[in-house]
Amino acid sequence: MPVGVFPALKLGVLFVKQISKPLAKFLVNQAKSHPIFRTYFIIPPAQFYHWAEVKAKMYVMNLGKPTKVAKLNETMAIELGASLMGELIIFSVAGGCVILEYNRQVAKEAKKEEELPVVPAPSGSPAKRVLLFVADGLRFQTFIDKPPPYLRDVMKNKGVWGISHTRVPTESRPGHVAIAAGLYEDPSAIFKGWQENPVDFDSVFNQSHATWAWGSPDIIPMFTKGSKQNVHGSSYPSAWQDFDSNLNNQTMRLDSWVFNAYLEWLQSSVAETLRNQNGIILFFHLLGCDTLGHAKKPHSRQYVENMNYVDLRIEETVNMTENFFGKGTTAYIFTADHGMTDWGSHGSGLSSETETPLVVWGAGVKSSAFRQDIEQASIAPLIASLIGIPVPVNNEGVLPWQYFDANYQEYVGHFLLSNVKQLAHQVTGNRAITGETSIDWRETQLNNRIRKIEGHIDKGSIIDGIREGEETISFGKEALSYFRQYQRIRFLIYLSIMWLGWIVVLFLKITGTKRKRQNLRISLLQFVNIGFACLLIIMLIGYAG
Repeated sequence: MPVGVFPALKLGVLFVKQISKPLAKFLVNQAKSHPIFRTYFIIPPAQFYHWAEVKAKMYVMNLGKPTKVAKLNETMAIELGASLMGELIIFSVAGGCVILEYNRQVAKEAKKEEELPVVPAPSGSPAKRVLLFVADGLRFQTFIDKPPPYLRDVMKNKGVWGISHTRVPTESRPGHVAIAAGLYEDPSAIFKGWQENPVDFDSVFNQSHATWAWGSPDIIPMFTKGSKQNVHGSSYPSAWQDFDSNLNNQTMRLDSWVFNAYLEWLQSSVAETLRNQNGIILFFHLLGCDTLGHAKKPHSRQYVENMNYVDLRIEETVNMTENFFGKGTTAYIFTADHGMTDWGSHGSGLSSETETPLVVWGAGVKSSAFRQDIEQASIAPLIASLIGIPVPVNNEGVLPWQYFDANYQEYVGHFLLSNVKQLAHQVTGNRAITGETSIDWRETQLNNRIRKIEGHIDKGSIIDGIREGEETISFGKEALSYFRQYQRIRFLIYLSIMWLGWIVVLFLKITGTKRKRQNLRISLLQFVNIGFACLLIIMLIGYAG
C-alpha cells in the first residue's frame, strides 16, 4: 500500500494552533487551580526549565558552573509552568492534526488503489481448481530434516519444491496476505491484532470463480469479510485454539476438523455442480503445528507427529479429489505462513522464522524433483496462473515460471506478460497518488519493455519474452518502490522540521537575554511567515501542475 499524499492545501491545518489557544488557556487555568496538577504537572517542569535555563546561560556567557540554582517561588513557577503547558498543548494539537491528516490521506489513496484495473488472464490454464494447504507455523528446517512420507515422495517424483521466503513480521496474518494477495502486509495491522483489515486488498480468492475455505476463526474471516460474495468459509470454535503445554493430542482435532469439513463438502450438491467449473480454490488452514510449536517447541516429538498427521490427511484428500473430479485436472500447493524459532516463537527475522516449505504438484506442474526458492508473495501469481484467473491488483509477486511443465511454456509467457502489465498499472496509480500528472520516464520505459515482451511472444521467442518479463518486473518493482517512498520522505521531512523547530525555539529561548529574545521572536516570526508562504506557493504550483 502506498504512503498517503500530503497535499499543499492541507498545510493550512497548521493554523489550527490559533484555534487551539483558547483550549490551551482553559486547560492551563484549570491546571493552575487544581492542587494535584499544580504540584505534579505545573511546578516541576517549570523548576526544571528554570534550572536548565540558568545552567545554559552561564555556560554560554562563560561564567562557570553554578554550585546551586535557586528555585523559583511558587507564583513564578506556576506562571512559567502554565506558559510551557500552553505552548505544549498548542504544538501537540497542530502536530496531531498533521498526523491525522496524513492517516486520512493514506486511507483515501488506498481506496484509489482498489480502483486499479484488472488485467485478464490468458486462456489455456492447466488446472480447473487448486487445493491450497497452509500449515501454520511449520518451519522449513524441521520439514526438510524429517520430511513426511507422502510429501517427500511428491518432492522426489511428482512435483517441484523449494523454500518460500517470508518477510518480517513473521505472523499469521501478513503471511496469509502475502500468499493470497501477493502483497506484503501494512505493519499498521499489528495495532488491530492482525485480524481486522486496516486497508482492503485484492486476493486470488476474490479473483476466483469461487473459493471455499476451512480453518481458524482468526484467519478465515480475513478473506470472507468484505469479499465479492464468492468466498465461503467455515471455522471451528475459537475455544479449541489452546496453547497449553498439557494439551496432549487435542491439537490434532484442529486439522482433523478442516480435512473432515472438506470431505463432507465433497459429498454435497455444491461440489457436484462444480465438477467441470474452472477457477476454483479450496483453502485449508491448518493450525496444529503452530499451536504445538508454541506449546512443545518445533523440535518436539508432538510437533513432528502433527506434521506427519497433516501429511497423511493430505494424501487422503488428494486421492479423494482425484477420484471425484478426475485425474489431471487439479493442482496442489503446500506451504506455511511463517516458521518458528527453537524456543517456540515467531515474529522477527531469523531464518528459522522466515524460511517455510513450498511443495507444488498436479496439473501443469513439472514432475522432476525441481527445486526453486521463491519469495512468499510469488505464490499468489502461481495460484492465479494454475487456474487461469487474474493476478490480484495489488500483487507484487513474480510468477515462478520454472515450476510449469514445458508443454505450457506459451501459456506461461502470456501470463507473465499479464503479471508485468498489472505491476505497470500499480506504478501508474502510485505516480498519480503523488500528485504528478505527467507520465514519468519510468512508466515510459515500462511500456516500451511491455511492447518488447509482446514482440518476442508474437515471434514465438517465448523464452526471450519470459526473460525480458522477469527483468521488466524487477524494474517495475523498483519504480513502484520509488513512488511509494516519494510522499513518505516528504512527510518525514515536514515532521522533522516541526520537531526541530520546537527544539530550536526552546534552546534560543533558554539562552537569549530579554532584549535579544524580543528581537529574536520578531525575527523568527517573520522568518516562519515568509518561509511558510514560500513553501505553500511552491507546493501549490507543484500540486496544480
